Amino acid sequence: RKSTDTHLSEISTSSKEMTNVRTPLGRVRAWLRLALMQKHLADYFKILVEQKEELKELYERGALLLSDESIIIPGLLVGL
Repeated sequence: RKSTDTHLSEISTSSKEMTNVRTPLGRVRAWLRLALMQKHLADYFKILVEQKEELKELYERGALLLSDESIIIPGLLVGL
């Protein structure tokens, strides 16, 4: 929500508008697939990891996204 990236909003809109996807998990899978196809998944994950304060409200203290090593994951996703 905090990103101004137009690709991110387009992917979110298109995954919400898919008529054959009925469950929230299916929408997440569609979003991930679209992000992979457009080769922006690493960028979106980097945006997610940078939001440490918001993530603290959603995840437990020892979660991977809250650790210092979470910065490494977007770099690994570039090769995907």
